[in-house]
Amino acid sequence: MKIVRVVVLIAALGVVVLGLVGGGAGLLLGLLHGEDRLTAVTFGVSVLVLTVGGGVWIAWHTWQAIQGRSSPPFRPRRVWWLLLAFGLALGLGQAVLTFDLLPLLTFPFLHVAAALLPALAIVGLVGWWLDGAVRQREMVWQLGSGALLSTFLAGVLEAAALGGLLIAVILITLWQPGGAERLERLASLLENATQNQQADLIIALLHSPGAVVAVLLVAAGLIPLLEEGIKTVGAVFLIEVRRPRLSQAFLWGVGSGAGFALTEALINSIGGLEAWGFVALIRSGATLLHCTTGGLMGLAWYFLLLRGRWGWALGLYGASVGIHALWNLLTVVISILSLTTLDGPGLGPGQIFAGLGILGAMTLLGLLVLLMAGVLAGSTWYLRRMVRQEPREACGHEIVPSSSAPLSRTEYP
Repeated sequence: MKIVRVVVLIAALGVVVLGLVGGGAGLLLGLLHGEDRLTAVTFGVSVLVLTVGGGVWIAWHTWQAIQGRSSPPFRPRRVWWLLLAFGLALGLGQAVLTFDLLPLLTFPFLHVAAALLPALAIVGLVGWWLDGAVRQREMVWQLGSGALLSTFLAGVLEAAALGGLLIAVILITLWQPGGAERLERLASLLENATQNQQADLIIALLHSPGAVVAVLLVAAGLIPLLEEGIKTVGAVFLIEVRRPRLSQAFLWGVGSGAGFALTEALINSIGGLEAWGFVALIRSGATLLHCTTGGLMGLAWYFLLLRGRWGWALGLYGASVGIHALWNLLTVVISILSLTTLDGPGLGPGQIFAGLGILGAMTLLGLLVLLMAGVLAGSTWYLRRMVRQEPREACGHEIVPSSSAPLSRTEYP
């Protein structure tokens, strides 16, 4: 186990070094030469916070473990203020963008706060209800693995899958009569097109049923299948090593999902700063999504690895993929309909239909948020009851559900 901790320490320090080089260079280039300086600076600050801040945090806790020092139980208190702080960061960030209030100096940090606070709030609320089910160090490792390792693995797998699909499409096109000429014209168009022409091309593709179906299949099929399988890789390792209770596996999964969501929120919402407030709000819903499905996947891995119950594991995996797929489907539909409203001047039947579609999708998205919150709260409440009813000695190490009784610090660091 000590070898694993040393590897984790070296990896964390490596992330810090890479983050300092990459994030620092991006920040400097954005300040000096970037056409869109605010986007470049925000991206650089986000990368530095994610890699340097996260890497140092993981490295410090791992060094404590190597030194044999124990970790206190994870018992967060007064976490509701994090939600209030998120609302404040969201409002201030949008105000800075709208009224141009020194955005280069203020907005990047408000962006980081808007991405970080929902993840910490959800993890804190679940940890508060489960009251000492895991150690603080375990949650740091899970947040870090979700933010740095799982996102990297998911990105590699998704890029490989999309690359394979693209190669397949190119080969199929080449085998058709005149396919090579069509590909050459498309490549020339993409290379020489202006920004407005590229936007027109995207809108034209949205009128193609095949293109829309392909986008929906990737967003609501391929991505959820891959991400739900890889998102809780850190929890898988701890489940194998610690052989935990059900509540521990669940909370580890929530932590991995929160880390995964944090990276997505920091990076994916930078592209369209014109609608940053709306995008950041949607990303907070995606944070709830990843925390909920992460918890379900923690339970799935528990049943698979410790109990050998394939049916339960596959059912929980299917539920996670289904929730994720529905979320992606609704958000992609909203994006497509929003782009179609730009097609043509005036308020025509197409724009009215698109507006009604957006309203309907937003309503379904709100209902899905309530469903996810109910699943997360219900699962936490049920596991809290189990913790209180179970004996103190359980598989892995002693867990004391009551905050009045101290958690043993001699089991493992």
